[in-house]
Amino acid sequence: MVLLPGKEKAIYVMTKHALNGLSSNGCYRIGKYGVKVNTVSPGFVDTKMTHKNNDPEKIEFLKSKIALGSLF
Repeated sequence: MVLLPGKEKAIYVMTKHALNGLSSNGCYRIGKYGVKVNTVSPGFVDTKMTHKNNDPEKIEFLKSKIALGSLF
């Protein structure tokens, strides 16, 4: 899960935290019925938008922080 705060990312970070909080709350509310609640919080994905919004150095930095060494 990537939760990197940064310049002009307040809404993105806030939304990601909100979804994780909602999932955690769901575990408490319906877990007693045997229902599991999870979130999928992908980090950076190799898309045109990723390359448009990040310079090559930033992309290499992000890749260096991922154990598999690639943006999915």
